[in-house]
Amino acid sequence: LQFYGFLFFWLCGLVDFALGDTYLTLKVVLTSCHVLSGLGAYAAARAGGCRRGAALVAGLGYVLCFWHTQQVLIMGRLQLSLVYALLPWPFWGLERALSAAGHWRPALLGGVLLGLLVLTHPAYGYWACAFTGFYCVVRLAVGRRDRAALTAGAACGAVTLAQMVMNSSPPMR
Repeated sequence: LQFYGFLFFWLCGLVDFALGDTYLTLKVVLTSCHVLSGLGAYAAARAGGCRRGAALVAGLGYVLCFWHTQQVLIMGRLQLSLVYALLPWPFWGLERALSAAGHWRPALLGGVLLGLLVLTHPAYGYWACAFTGFYCVVRLAVGRRDRAALTAGAACGAVTLAQMVMNSSPPMR
C-alpha cells in the first residue's frame, strides 16, 4: 500500500460512511470504477472521431482486457480500479479541446482528472501525464500544420518531459 495515494481510500471511506458495510462498499466502488472506465474509453474513442460501433468495441476492449481484470480482482490491487476509471478521461478532454475552438472546459476537466490520477497512484499518474503530453504533441503535429500549434505542442511536450525528469530522478544532495 506504500505506493498508492489516498484518493481510493477516501472514496471508499465516503461510500462506507453512506452504506455502513465494508464489503458492500468495495463492491459498489469497484463496480462503479469498472463501468466508469468503459464509459471513459467509449467517450475518448468517440471524441477521437470513431463511430459508435468502433467506440463500443474500444470501451468493451478496455473493460474486458485481461490485465485490467487480473490486476484488480485476481492480484488484489483494488486501488488500480480508480486508476483505470480515470485514465481515459484526460484523453477525452484533450480530444474535445482539439476538436473545435472554445472547448476549454473538457480540457480543464481532463487536466483535473489527470491530477487525480497522481493522487491515486503517483507512478501511474506521472506516466499518464507523460504519455498524455506525448499524445498531445503527436496529435497537434499530425492534425494541424501551422506554426502556432506546433509551438504549443512542443512547449507542452517540454513541460511534460521536464516534470517527468524532475519526479523520477533521485534527489540531489
